[in-house]
Amino acid sequence: RVQWTSSGAHRELCYLKGRSDDDCQNYVRVFGRQGPDKFLACGTNAYKPQCRQFVLQ
Repeated sequence: RVQWTSSGAHRELCYLKGRSDDDCQNYVRVFGRQGPDKFLACGTNAYKPQCRQFVLQ
């Protein structure tokens, strides 16, 4: 299991824009395999979309 939360600063900016607590979380929208031990995930990141690569260990 991987936990990937939005930073406090990103959530704070989201709240200042009038968004709800649920809106200001990070929801994964894209998840795909890039190799035998690498994955790419893209999330909403408190209305500041971001992609990140994860490597299995």
